[in-house]
Amino acid sequence: MPEAHNQVNEYIVLDANIWQKHLLLRDPAGAALLFLVQQGNRCIAIPEVIEMELVHHAVLAGRDAKKKIIEAFDTIARLIGARPVYEPPEESRIREAISQRLGELEQLTTRIGFTLEHAKNSLRRVDSKEPPNAKSQEFKDSAIWESILELSREKPIHFVTEDKAFYEQRTYEKGIANNLKVETANASNPVTIHRCMKALLETLRTSTPDLDLRFVADSVDSIIREKVQKDAAFMKLVILSRIDFNGAAFVTERIGQLALSFTVTYSLEDAAQDADALRAHATAKVSGSCGYRVQDGHADDAHFDRIEYAWVDGGGTTVRQSSVFIWGAASAFIGATERPHNFRERLMPGQFE
Repeated sequence: MPEAHNQVNEYIVLDANIWQKHLLLRDPAGAALLFLVQQGNRCIAIPEVIEMELVHHAVLAGRDAKKKIIEAFDTIARLIGARPVYEPPEESRIREAISQRLGELEQLTTRIGFTLEHAKNSLRRVDSKEPPNAKSQEFKDSAIWESILELSREKPIHFVTEDKAFYEQRTYEKGIANNLKVETANASNPVTIHRCMKALLETLRTSTPDLDLRFVADSVDSIIREKVQKDAAFMKLVILSRIDFNGAAFVTERIGQLALSFTVTYSLEDAAQDADALRAHATAKVSGSCGYRVQDGHADDAHFDRIEYAWVDGGGTTVRQSSVFIWGAASAFIGATERPHNFRERLMPGQFE
């Protein structure tokens, strides 16, 4: 979370059903949201009642998944006459992982405590039987709404929920319930409701500054130029300047860390100065990938796939020559029972191109 609330542009509140659906924001859509939160100086607000529910449902989801795994292994054992060795995590391990995840998100979130005022106002809503209590007396939903109204006194709010209790006539297409709409109209800042993460991401993207391509290019250039020059030196070529940069950004499972694929083109000078083998208009086109930290704009861990050299010889013919790089990573899990979850998902079009 930013250092002070007044530095936040807007708050995002995710209902427990959204936290559960996107696996505590560990999936690609969740990673995209975290990027947009950082890039747009936003903050995810977690009302206490939502945190209690998301923990409860995450534990239930883990318990259900564990049951299905055990049943599936029983089926395999009957089919092949043997059972693979695997022990699903205990419930305590799941609870520990949930707590750890919320801790990882601490810099991008703020907790909203459940107050006595919230409780009193929620009871009044239950008695009125108006949304979000029109069909069933959902004290919890009213408590969530009270937290949202409190937050709206500070900054605009984006509320994401699949709970139809918040929608007019329990219909998504009709938008927020009329009585709640009136309350938001009287609030200090607007409250926008979204039925799914996709709708939220599309809205946030329109008001989020794109990555500065020139800044990204400079950062990538700073970590690859020396390596490119060393490769070019074998061909007696020297870098003059960077003349082009193209890239694509991907969100990853690491908070605040993007993966970049890039193509950088440099103009080169022939250091051989051989009159019988002139090389004019020489260039090096470098393709590869690297990491990129959103917070400080620092590129790191660069890997080259290919460097394609081109020049025009004394006869006016374009000559091409390439250096191809093979790289990879291997991990040993001797005696280990867990492997990290990794993914790489293309950032939404327009964010970095």
